[in-house]
Amino acid sequence: MAIEIEIRKIGKVTDIKIGHIIGNELVMGSYDDNWRFEPGKITTDVGVFDPKNPGRGIMVHMDPNNRGSIKLKLPVPAATSDIDTLISTAARMAEGWGAMIVSSNGDCMPGTVFAANAANLKKFNYDSIRKASQDIIDGKAPSFCVFGAKWPVFMGEEEAQRFVKDPEEFGTWLINRQKMDAYYAGVSFFKTVNGTVGRYTVGPGVRYIFPKTPRVPYGFDVECNDYAVLVFKDKETKGEVGFEEFLGRLPEDKVSEYDIYNDLIAPLTEEEAGQIMNG
Repeated sequence: MAIEIEIRKIGKVTDIKIGHIIGNELVMGSYDDNWRFEPGKITTDVGVFDPKNPGRGIMVHMDPNNRGSIKLKLPVPAATSDIDTLISTAARMAEGWGAMIVSSNGDCMPGTVFAANAANLKKFNYDSIRKASQDIIDGKAPSFCVFGAKWPVFMGEEEAQRFVKDPEEFGTWLINRQKMDAYYAGVSFFKTVNGTVGRYTVGPGVRYIFPKTPRVPYGFDVECNDYAVLVFKDKETKGEVGFEEFLGRLPEDKVSEYDIYNDLIAPLTEEEAGQIMNG
């Protein structure tokens, strides 16, 4: 589900300024194949969010064939601060660009009228949080993938039990995980004579968000049963370790849970990286 609106230019069509979209506080960029945010990379579809409160982020679609229309989409469930960011962004775009805001049901309005609907938007978001949580509790889904502003996060039953009672906790949980000083480990796929292989990369001195089991990111049309980790000791020394072997060789005190499907790996020393490489 999502909250979707259109910013429709009134009168002569002119190109919108980037400042009208991001103002003085937001950041803009695109997402790679592992759904990791790449700041400053501008395409026809970009993500925009507040770096002080990185919840879901707003998807902005700029159609080169229709320069008088820009579409905004906020996936839900989202943090309450995401709703506030959507409202302020839409109002700033409409005012600065000389445009109106068009809702999903076709209502056309200025930014002030759209902002007056904040309470209803937040209620819709709370209802979405409760539904996603209840689906997990009822066994309809094992988890819920939240495509966050910076990278994906997975909600499990433990979180669902909390969020169904207090939806505001969802935003706190999401933002705290998006603000962690860590690198989200993505997988790269390669075709070989023996089929497709998936490889993760780990080196010393970096805190990683790392999968407990390997997986194909959403949107990939690939089947892979061969996963391994490229471990770097330094810029020139590296070795390949099987995925399960890699996890088994990690020092226990370096591993803690990030979410239901991912762990946090504290920064390895070069010595530890070498020991993992050599078994």
